Order: sequence, then C-alpha cells, then structure tokens
Amino acid sequence: MRKKDRLINLRTLCACSALLITAGYFLGAARAASTACQEYDIKSMGFKFGTPELPGGMLLIDKPSIRCQSAAGTGQLSTIDGIPSAPLRPDIQFPIASNTKMFTASVILQLVQEGKLKLEDKAVWYFSDQVYTLTSKIPHINEITVLDLLRHSSGIPDFLSQPRFASTDCIDKTNPACNSARATNEEIEAVSRLTGYSADLLGQYHTFLMETWFFKKNWGIQLYFDPVFDLAFAVTHGVFDELNFLPGTQVGYSNTDYLLLGLMIENIEKSSIDKVFKTRIRDRIGLDQTFSLNRENPSFKMPLHLYLAQNDYTEYFSGMVGFTDDGLIGTLSDLNRFMRAFIEGRLFNTDASTVIKFFKKHGIDTQTKSGVVTYSTGVMSIEVPDGNQSRTVYYHTGEDPGVLSISASIPECNGSLVAMINQSAGDSAITLLGNPHDHIDGIFQKAVKMVCASK
Repeated sequence: MRKKDRLINLRTLCACSALLITAGYFLGAARAASTACQEYDIKSMGFKFGTPELPGGMLLIDKPSIRCQSAAGTGQLSTIDGIPSAPLRPDIQFPIASNTKMFTASVILQLVQEGKLKLEDKAVWYFSDQVYTLTSKIPHINEITVLDLLRHSSGIPDFLSQPRFASTDCIDKTNPACNSARATNEEIEAVSRLTGYSADLLGQYHTFLMETWFFKKNWGIQLYFDPVFDLAFAVTHGVFDELNFLPGTQVGYSNTDYLLLGLMIENIEKSSIDKVFKTRIRDRIGLDQTFSLNRENPSFKMPLHLYLAQNDYTEYFSGMVGFTDDGLIGTLSDLNRFMRAFIEGRLFNTDASTVIKFFKKHGIDTQTKSGVVTYSTGVMSIEVPDGNQSRTVYYHTGEDPGVLSISASIPECNGSLVAMINQSAGDSAITLLGNPHDHIDGIFQKAVKMVCASK
C-alpha cells in the first residue's frame, strides 16, 4: 500500500472513530436524560390509566435542570374500525379548550401596550355596530370595562348556559327535557332580524347543533358560522336578560366575556382572529403545532379518542368551530412554550417580575373549593401546598367534551407544567366513573411538587 493510501485510511479511521465517540456521547446523554425523566413520568403518579375512568393522560414538566414529556394509558379504549388501541404518545395534538383564552388576553394586553385601548375603557367602545346592537339590551352593558371582560368580572351570563348548549339531557334524544332546548320558529326569525342572516340558514345551524352535537347524527358535517350567531341565539333565549352580579363586584367565569373580547380584537385589527393569533403569537414564539380547529386546517383528524363519561366524543370536534373563548388545537410542548412566554413577558417585551406585578395589581379574589383563586388578566393564580410551604401557581384550565387540561407556571421555581387527560364527564356520570376533575387536579398537585423539587 502506498503512503498516500495509508494516510487516507488513517484519516478515515480517525473520522469514523470521532463519529462513534460523538454518537456514543449523544446516546449516553439521551439515556441519562431518559433515566432522569423517569421520576417525572406521569406513570409514576399512581393513577390507574387505560380504564374507562381514566383512558389516558399526558404530562410535561419543564424546570431548569430538565424538561420531560410523558404519557400513560391509551388514546383509544377498544378496537375501532379495525384499528386496535395503542399507547398514548406525549407529542400528539389535542384541543386545548379554554387555554385559548390566554391567547386572547395576550392580544388584548399587546393592544393596551400599543395604546389602541385601555383596560378601564368601556368595552362597547370597541364593538362593531352589529355586536353593539346585539348586546345593547344587556343590563349595564355600557358600564362594563375591558378589564371586567378579561378577569370575568362583567356579570354577563355564559352564552353556553342557554339550553341548546347546557342540557346534557339532550345526549339522549328520547328525553322530553331536551325539547326545551329547541328554538321555535319565532326565535329563529328573531335571530334573523338581529343578525341579518337568513332564517333558513339559521334553521340549518340550529338543526345541526341539536341533531349533531346532542343526537350524534350525521357526524362530519362542517358548518362555519360567525360567533355572532351564538350571541344572537343567547339573546333570543333570554340568557342575557339579567346579569349574575353588578360589573366589577365579583367573579363569575363566562365564555361570553372572551367571545366579546375576540369580536373586539377583530374590529380593532380589521383582521380575522386566526391571522391575529398567527402574527402576534404563533409566529413570534414558534408555535408550529397550534392552529384553530376546522378553520385553518379542515382536514385535521384528531389523533386520539376523547371520552365524555362512557361516550366517545371524538367526532364531535369534526363539526366544532371555536373562537377566542375555546377552539385552538395544540401540543404539550407548544402550550408550555406559550405559557412561559406569557408569564415571563416575552409576548410583551418585558420581564416576568413586571408581568406578575401587573397580574397582582388587576387580580380579584374568589373563594372556591380548592381555596382562594385570583382571577386576573387572562390567567388565574392559586397557592398550592408543597410540604411545609406553598407555591404561587399561575395557570389556566381547559375543558371540552372528552378532554381536560391545565397549563401552569411556577415563577419561584423557574418552572412550568402542562397536563391533559382524554376524559370528562357530565354531572350524571360522575358517580359512575368518578370525577375526572379530581384526576386532573391530582395530576396538577403532584406535578407542581415535581417542578419545585430540588433535583
């Protein structure tokens, strides 16, 4: 062999050795990370996953020393269409439900920073003519501020409390109690006059809601409507005839508040909320797995099954179109990235201490069964016990039929978490299956301790 050939072979051998050493280093690091993540695995929490009571769950723990994602149980309880059940994966997309409200609040706070509105401004100043007409008979509507909507202190009842949304009796179409949820022809005509939409189109919408959402007929139909429809039907059902309390005096969680904020944003920005979320939030912090259900990606197929009590509600989402109160699809990773950017100030070009002071300044306390919860501008806070001390946790929850989730930040521990289970239950099913809220709350309580553990 010539000297040149020997030199080439030596160089090749050295290069291969370097590659093997590098590969070994990364494999070793991956194994070490995997081993370290075992103590932060949702499977280590002691919950019995893979059952009708708790089909599956996912958890992300993010702390300075490590970031871990895990899943337990299944995304599908039995063989469906010849497809057997399979273990749940922690990287799949799911409906983040009311966690969407934090996105809405972020945009409102950005608009405040830009001088386009103020928290103390009256909300009606930013309503379109159509929305103002629809809401004009709501008591004290001209006194309700932007801040009242942000922290659920407006007193406006939840539009979801109207019978066509709230009556779980309608899951059984033979139940006579469901008849009260049906709109009369007179009500549909009234909505037509309020919105300017044809009575025939509104009738199709109402039939879709009644027979598809509650009776589960014709799954797969997709009708896209303005959220003004929801306001109009609530108006005709008398949902807004009385406030739950005077504005600014109490807290009462209401999806109507955030539906109105979304309509305000679209009116101020002269753009769809999907585009606003994309430019102001998703592109800014790199949320490439988050989008509006059925508007931005109509071909999206839910990668897991979602169970409301014993019913598979997955196909419910094929016809659901959310807005600024509920409606985004995301992942553990994307939701965690958003939560950290929100609390740490990166969405507002400031720092975490400034954001937290702002939240505290504008918060309003309310007593719940979990303790005192402070509602502020798009986020809640609560003291969570951790040994001999407590941790202040900033959080939001999400609930849709078949899914419960929570995203949280614990600034004093410089960490965050996101948890999700694919089970929810109406009141009538809680005694049969246990309360899914207890499951997600139990996961949350243990996850806070994991985030703040010294390791």
